[in-house]
Amino acid sequence: MPASLKNLFDLLPQKAFEYKTCSIITTAGSNKHYLIPEQQLKPILGYMKANIVPNYVYILDTDFDNGEIINDDIHFRIDKLVEDTIVLAKAYKDIWAQQEDSYGF
Repeated sequence: MPASLKNLFDLLPQKAFEYKTCSIITTAGSNKHYLIPEQQLKPILGYMKANIVPNYVYILDTDFDNGEIINDDIHFRIDKLVEDTIVLAKAYKDIWAQQEDSYGF
């Protein structure tokens, strides 16, 4: 994990992502780093109380050309991740609203 990202997480409060839905998109120069989101980012986001979308998008540097994504599969996976994020965020919102309503005050 880049030091600048770690420093950002260190500066945030423990409950910074409480009641927030987070999805992950990562880039790297090798297939050998595909577990970084799973082993590094998900535990940190979980510790900070985020609702984490289970899947994530991993993009290699070969999927870019002149700063643009050239792999159509990546575009499809990003669209699916956005859709999953919205569905999960709405589901949590509805669940919390039902829980609040059940208190009756």
